[in-house]
Amino acid sequence: MILTPTELELLTRKKHRDAQMRVLVHLGIPFDLRPDGTLIVSSSAVEHLLGGEHRTKLRKPVEPNWDALAEAT
Repeated sequence: MILTPTELELLTRKKHRDAQMRVLVHLGIPFDLRPDGTLIVSSSAVEHLLGGEHRTKLRKPVEPNWDALAEAT
């Protein structure tokens, strides 16, 4: 899905397209322009770059192989 004009304004805190583009570039959020000049911003790109779904997944902590270390001594 794409951000609505209201969501884009909330994200950038800017009302004008050129100012919104500067904020998006600064944040590293990819965007495109429609033929009429309005911005297209993917909501999934925003979630990914700003810590949406990928941060909610629990990862198994990585630990040394203690058994292998014990055998080496």
